Amino acid sequence: MAKKPREEGASNEWMNTYSDLVTLLMCFFVLLFSMSSVDAEKWELLVEALAGSDETKLVVDPSANPGDDMPPGNPGQGGEGLTVAPVSGDPKDLQDFDELFDFLQKYVEEKGLSESIEVMKSGDNVVYIRFRNSIFFQPDKGNLLNEAKEILNYLGECLVAVEDQIYVVSINGHTADVQTPGVYVVSDWLLSGERASQVAKYLDEEMHFTPSKLRPMGYGKNFPIADNTTPEGREQNRRVDMTIVRDTGSTGDVEQQLASLFDPAQFPKTGGATDLFSPEA
Repeated sequence: MAKKPREEGASNEWMNTYSDLVTLLMCFFVLLFSMSSVDAEKWELLVEALAGSDETKLVVDPSANPGDDMPPGNPGQGGEGLTVAPVSGDPKDLQDFDELFDFLQKYVEEKGLSESIEVMKSGDNVVYIRFRNSIFFQPDKGNLLNEAKEILNYLGECLVAVEDQIYVVSINGHTADVQTPGVYVVSDWLLSGERASQVAKYLDEEMHFTPSKLRPMGYGKNFPIADNTTPEGREQNRRVDMTIVRDTGSTGDVEQQLASLFDPAQFPKTGGATDLFSPEA
């Protein structure tokens, strides 16, 4: 009897599948081994960076040598490659005037107040804050709203924290020109002055900031920053501007820093530097 022909397809192809399986198992165990040797301290730093706050953090191994793939710069300082510790936002942690702008800016961003409060700075010695009247006062009124008090509580705590480093806090009230002579009976001079004074009064009586460092002034409708012929422009003109000036130890230095502050072309568009620095003169 003739032998039965060998069926086609009977081969050693199963060996290929087996080899792939062995290779995958080997890769798996190599991966497990590599994970088991991860430095615990570095891993914790990575986890903190990925699961931390909203700010971007720089992960740096404190035990590494400066030359071990570490960017140039000194730990804990700003500059190339390294960032300073993120701002906490708690006024109790505010220790230096240099940090004031960052604390205020963080508060505005976290509270979603960017449309109502603008924070800027000029050099190292001046911080500007512009408040829309709508978050502080009702139309034609000079009494602070409750929402305003919450904002001034935070601002006051920050000011008190660095009070010995502050030379003066200028608070400037501004109104809008409604362009209806004889109809609009509210005095823009009195209203702007009252609003600036209410802010100063709160910082003095409630937050216990040194009153002699507060300069409330009312400028009426005379220094607009937008077009008074439109409702949107008038809304921008109704505002309270605050200028916080560092005490550099020299009045001459402060006056030089603020030389452009009282130019109507510059923020915050006020006038008369002499009365700000020497009101008794």
